[in-house]
Amino acid sequence: MNPAQVIGIKPVHDTESEEFRRIYDLYRQIFTLEEETESFEGLCESMALNGNPSLLRQYGPFQEIWLSARTSGKETVGGADFHVFAIPALDCATVHVTYLFTDTRYRKNGIGSALLQSIEEEARYWIARQGFPSNYPLHVFCEQNAPERMSREEYHRDAETSGIDPCQRLIWWHKKGFKRLDTEYVQPPLLPGGKACNTLSLNVKTPKRRFPSVIVAEHLRRFFPIAVFKARNENDPLTESILRKIESTEYIPTSGSIKKYQELGKRFASRPAPLSGSI
Repeated sequence: MNPAQVIGIKPVHDTESEEFRRIYDLYRQIFTLEEETESFEGLCESMALNGNPSLLRQYGPFQEIWLSARTSGKETVGGADFHVFAIPALDCATVHVTYLFTDTRYRKNGIGSALLQSIEEEARYWIARQGFPSNYPLHVFCEQNAPERMSREEYHRDAETSGIDPCQRLIWWHKKGFKRLDTEYVQPPLLPGGKACNTLSLNVKTPKRRFPSVIVAEHLRRFFPIAVFKARNENDPLTESILRKIESTEYIPTSGSIKKYQELGKRFASRPAPLSGSI
């Protein structure tokens, strides 16, 4: 497919729309690990929190946004989900890219890169609408599967279903400017009684070798209650433990390199050949 055939990337706000269902169907084809996958009802529940007065009073301005990429033939070929949080006390805003994916048949056409660019553009547009300056600092976070924390079975299944080798995925994000935050990170369970996901790393877009821990902590203080717990009143000891460790130091080291991820991939040398090296 020629990239010009993608007619555009647009926000999708209505969870009852046919387009949102198509994005979800594509999402479920690619995200298969139980601990990191949301049900359709869970995603709708999360979107319904936008504009919640109680959450706005507690956490300040925030918004969840879904994006859809479609071809000229109206075929949905990619999607993304992210939260944006304004943190006036730190004079900045943060973004959490929860999901970014493209149809395996349309890889290497720049759709993933276009979605990532649109995320930042939509986030800045939303920030401006809240009355913050156009040059307000914006820190973009994402979670990535950490191969060294995955079993061989999980690694292979991820490669097969997503169509991209997990280490090649890390290289793609690294080329986009994202580095791993070298701190213990576990995503709390998405559902009550569910499993925490301990096969992830938290990454941030930064050129620096260390990143202020206060920004990470304040970001997670919003992301976990809103995006993960969906406003459930949970006193989660795991969350408190993660935040205490983050706040125990002023800065968190960052790491990551193409060479490092290539060497990491050698541990899974018998893995199936990936369909693509791009998102």
